[in-house]
Amino acid sequence: MNRFIGYIQVACCCLLLCASCVRDGMDEDCNSYVRFVYDYNLEYIDLFHKQATKMNLYVFDEKGVFVTELEEKSGAFAPDYLMTLPQSMAGKKYIFVAWSGLYGESYDKVALTPGVSTLADLEVSVNNLKTRSGGGVVDRELHLLWHGKQAEVSPQYNNDVTTVSLLKNTKKFRIIMQMLDDSNIDVDDYDFRIVSPNGRYDHENGLLGDETDEKVEYTTYHTENDSETGAIAELNTLRLMTDKENRLVITHKPSGNVILDISLNKYLNALRLQQYSDLPLQEYLDRADKHGIILFFKGMDSNGNYISVDVQINGWLIRKQEVDGV
Repeated sequence: MNRFIGYIQVACCCLLLCASCVRDGMDEDCNSYVRFVYDYNLEYIDLFHKQATKMNLYVFDEKGVFVTELEEKSGAFAPDYLMTLPQSMAGKKYIFVAWSGLYGESYDKVALTPGVSTLADLEVSVNNLKTRSGGGVVDRELHLLWHGKQAEVSPQYNNDVTTVSLLKNTKKFRIIMQMLDDSNIDVDDYDFRIVSPNGRYDHENGLLGDETDEKVEYTTYHTENDSETGAIAELNTLRLMTDKENRLVITHKPSGNVILDISLNKYLNALRLQQYSDLPLQEYLDRADKHGIILFFKGMDSNGNYISVDVQINGWLIRKQEVDGV
C-alpha cells in the first residue's frame, strides 16, 4: 500500500511539472529566461524597455570561464521582454555579465573564446577616439550604455526568470551661457570639455587604465545660438566615479583663456535635492543621467577675461566668481 501511495505521489509531481509549462491551453517546452531591469535611476522606476535597444549577455561558468554570448536587438524592447536561455545551459551554475547599448559606432568589445577566455578578459571601451598625447577625444553623441552582473545563476527550465539589474554609464550635460548685460555671446567662441579617465571598463563596471595616461576629453556633439536662451552646448561622458577626477573645462577660443575649470564631483554633489541627500555620492552620480548647467557672464576686460561668472547647476546657484579667480 505504501509503495502504491508513493507511485501516486511521484505521478502527481510529474503532472504538476508538466502543468507548469502549459500556457493558454497549449503545450510548450519549459524554458529559462532573463529579465533586465533599469530602475537604478532618480525616478526609481524601470525604464529599460523605454530606453534600451540592444542587449549583449556574456555567460561564464561558475569558475569564470567564458561559455557563450547572447545578443538581441530591437527598435524598442517590449515591457514584458525576456531573453530565452539555450537549453544546453541546464544543470550548471553561471555568471551573467550584461552590457546594453554596445553599438560599434560608440564602443569596442573584446572578442572572447569559449572555454579559454575568462571574466578578466572581458573589456568594454569607448572607440574612435581622436588621438592625442595622454588619452583621446570623443566629439560625438554616444549610444546609451548600461552594465549589469548576476552571479550564481542556475537555470531550472521550468519557466524560471533571472533578473539582472542595470546601471546606466552614459551621462548627458546641457550647458547654457548667458550675458547679464546686452552684449552678444557666440557658442563658436568657446571650447567645452569634460575630462575624465573613464573610457575603459572591466566585467564589474570598474575603470581600467591609468588615471593620468588614459584621460578622455569629451567635447560637444551639439551647439547652437538662441536669441533668447543664449549659447547652448551639449556633451556626454561615461560613468563618473567619486575616487577619480572629473572636470568641466570651458575655454574662450579667441583669447585662449580658461573661463571655467571645476570639479564635477564637487559641484554635482553640492546641487543635490534634499530628497537625494541621504544617498552616497557614488549612488547619486550613478542614478543621475542628465544635468543642466547655466553660466552667467558679465562684461569682459581688455585681456579677454570676464569680470564675473555665476554658475548654476540643475537650477542651483553654486558659485559666484570674480575675474581674479576665473
